[in-house]
Amino acid sequence: MNITKTELKNELHLESVDEVTKAQQQLNHSNLEESFLNPVEANEIRRYFHLLETGLTPQEAEQQAKLTTSNHSINGNGQNSGQPAHTNPASKIEQILQNQQNLARTLLELSHKQAELLEAKSWTQFQSTYASHLNNDISKFTDDMTALFSVMNSNIENAEFISTEEYEPLPFDSRPKMPPLDRLPSAL
Repeated sequence: MNITKTELKNELHLESVDEVTKAQQQLNHSNLEESFLNPVEANEIRRYFHLLETGLTPQEAEQQAKLTTSNHSINGNGQNSGQPAHTNPASKIEQILQNQQNLARTLLELSHKQAELLEAKSWTQFQSTYASHLNNDISKFTDDMTALFSVMNSNIENAEFISTEEYEPLPFDSRPKMPPLDRLPSAL
């Protein structure tokens, strides 16, 4: 199954199909004008662009891509040259690693959010409990004060006023005896 140059351009995230054609020229592929590539050429172009991304010069990337393709066809790797080769495993591994990093970053962000939510929930629960206890204390204080005023009012109504010693009238027995009025000595 042949691969179109447009598909390869999209797969490699290239800006234009001309970049695929230039890579074909660099790698000395035969069918420069056709829009289809055979699987071996497509894999060689994939490796070429991958090697360029690693920082190799175009000549070094060309040599490495050609060397890898020739080793692959000699070893066979369980495939004969007529079957399409797997896509570049290094790029797939890089993509998997990037996805794992993104997932780890997302999980870390979610764990921070979860910790913030738990902290807010704990704080809200503390405030609710504190407000409930405070409300109970205020209600108890109000009830106690109401009972105290009730007792005070009933005691005031039933109380006998007892005065202090300095205002206390002398007992009847300790009053000086006054002579009867008819026995008063007359000064006449």
